[in-house]
Amino acid sequence: MHPFLGVRHLELDLIGYSREKDKIVAVEVKSSPTYLFDGIGRCAVLRMIVDYVYLALPEEYAMKIGSKSFFGEGLGIGLLSVGKEVKEIAKAPESYHKVVEIATLLKSMVRSMTGG
Repeated sequence: MHPFLGVRHLELDLIGYSREKDKIVAVEVKSSPTYLFDGIGRCAVLRMIVDYVYLALPEEYAMKIGSKSFFGEGLGIGLLSVGKEVKEIAKAPESYHKVVEIATLLKSMVRSMTGG
């Protein structure tokens, strides 16, 4: 099986569910900037199946990235700073995951890989 966006398997670090709003939030936790792109790839996959996705990084790295980065609306991924407390650096926009959109994406990927 080929990895999707570089992700061979997906294990959720943290997941939350709001019954009142019927929304799911997933958080991918990375302890080092070495794994930043891996974390972004995993979050991109998660965006297709949950309502809100965050990447959590140690405070020193998250603060360097900052709220005016490509996180938030740009990537559709929120950014959390983890230190003595957890702070939301960039708010995660709601994902619009629909089976039809995922099917269209997968069909497009298959067509490009097979030359069709």
